Amino acid sequence: MNLDFLRTLALTGGDWVLYALLLSSVISIGIILERYWVLSVERKRLNLVTAAASKHIEENNFAEAAAKTKKVECVASSVLMASLRYAQTGVVSMQERVAIAKAKGQYTLNRRLLFLGTLGSNAPFIGLFGTVLGVIKAFHDLAGSKEGADAAMSGLSEALIATAVGLIVAIPALMAFNFLNKRVDDIMADADSLVQLVTSRITLEQPGSSGASQEK
Repeated sequence: MNLDFLRTLALTGGDWVLYALLLSSVISIGIILERYWVLSVERKRLNLVTAAASKHIEENNFAEAAAKTKKVECVASSVLMASLRYAQTGVVSMQERVAIAKAKGQYTLNRRLLFLGTLGSNAPFIGLFGTVLGVIKAFHDLAGSKEGADAAMSGLSEALIATAVGLIVAIPALMAFNFLNKRVDDIMADADSLVQLVTSRITLEQPGSSGASQEK
């Protein structure tokens, strides 16, 4: 097996790893800002949907609730509309439609968050890889240098920078990933609570239910 390519790669040092980490960091900052803005807008629109539709749902006025919900474009409105449109087809059929809408909404809100999670989990290892390459190069340079230990220490100190940069990149990315994921879960949970409100009203209206008997 020809190992010349691996030797050449090992002797390049870890500088290119640093550049890759810095580029990934810039991308992650862009994703964090974009997702934070998107989720903030989603939260505001969810609050509008909740305020506009909840009262009409409790009054079993699904048509008016749908009209109010349709005016607001967001994931929560899509999920709620799925329940309102198919409310008369029965709970099981409605829940199937809602599940589809929720899956699409989850995908929309989680878009690009996988990059943050992957970067947060792997950036330290990428930095360590850069450090290993730097150490290999430092010892290789030491073999042909007359400066002795001073040259080796300088090379080793530079090699350790890659590990530090990997940690600096990973920590904010992982924190942002967890924070944004929590916001997605909260939005979906609140959207699901609106669907549960519709479900409860349908159940109360079904013949033979205790709620329907009491209302009569």
